[in-house]
Amino acid sequence: VMTHGPPFGVRDEERAGHIGDEHMLDADCRAQPLVHCFGHVHPQRGASRLRHQDTGKSTLFFNAASIQNHDARGEVAPPIVFDLELIGSGPE
Repeated sequence: VMTHGPPFGVRDEERAGHIGDEHMLDADCRAQPLVHCFGHVHPQRGASRLRHQDTGKSTLFFNAASIQNHDARGEVAPPIVFDLELIGSGPE
């Protein structure tokens, strides 16, 4: 899954508190994707894993926000790169 902003409670904290979307978190809990990549909350760049208690599966969340700080420098963070091995995938 790729969205602009984060689900509620996942790398979404700013000075005002959590700003993520509660409906998106509900959708992630129902769909249980392998990966959910988003940005928007620049200070929370990084990765977190959420284990779904009902199935034991987990979702890897990436906040891939590119600007590391909002001052005049506006330094751009390096890309986040990861390998995703899919069960049963490969040459046919």
